[in-house]
Amino acid sequence: MHKALLILDSETERKHVLSFIPVRHKIFEAGTCDDGIDIIKNQRPNFVLLGSPHIEKFELEFLQKTISLPSRPPIIIINFNKPQNYIIDCLNHGALNTIFYPDELVEIETLTSLYIELGFRLSDKHSLLLQHISREKKSITLHSADMRDAEISGFFLDSFFQSAKTIFSDSNYMGILNAVYEMLFNAYEHGNLHITSDEKEDALQKNNYQQLLDERFAVYQGTKIYMDYEFNRRRIKISIEDEGDGFNHDAIFEMLKLRQIDSYSGRGITIARHFFDSVDYNYSGNRVIMMKKAENEPHN
Repeated sequence: MHKALLILDSETERKHVLSFIPVRHKIFEAGTCDDGIDIIKNQRPNFVLLGSPHIEKFELEFLQKTISLPSRPPIIIINFNKPQNYIIDCLNHGALNTIFYPDELVEIETLTSLYIELGFRLSDKHSLLLQHISREKKSITLHSADMRDAEISGFFLDSFFQSAKTIFSDSNYMGILNAVYEMLFNAYEHGNLHITSDEKEDALQKNNYQQLLDERFAVYQGTKIYMDYEFNRRRIKISIEDEGDGFNHDAIFEMLKLRQIDSYSGRGITIARHFFDSVDYNYSGNRVIMMKKAENEPHN
């Protein structure tokens, strides 16, 4: 059984969040950072959900206190309307993702399934074959149906990008896969299924977002996503292209610059820009190119 740790200083909100965690998980609860740290040390949960509607820097305090733990699990911030620059600080201190309370709680199952699958597969990092790959280039075509199962997505992502394990730490590698998943889901959701940010916001607030996804998938299930991956010992380059009409990425980048991003516009791009050195789009906005330099010196 997988283990989940929920650290939230409000009992009312804690009960609400608990209702979104899949029943297959054994759930540990904590109301303070120190109690949460004790649970991590003794129970080794697969992931952590962390948030506070009352204490200004509750999440950042926890991240700072756990940064030196040898096996800190993936951490998802539950954002109670805290500002964008604060969330970026949390990402800088090791948080993997953020979801907005209460509208995006429906994403808990998808994200946690993805991170658990990726976490189980990190042990393949030191295979002899991977250590001797010096250059790699490959392409793949995904059907929109492939994006409807987080465990399948996690298995696919790790299998496709395994060579990147040799030039990045586990935490950076998890961050890269997390960012790629966010951009793939953007391509699926906004590109191939033609769901606008306003439509997503309305569906989340009415608690029928899954219904909207199902309805659009029934119409656009034949659509595809195209992904290219280039690897060498100095950097990786990933491009993702959907079959949608694109979007005004310049406007989103300007909102990011002014820190005016809300829960429905630009969160995935924020995650990608945090974990990659560069994130660029083609003119129409239906193809994104991401690059990241290796953190290790290349082998001669």
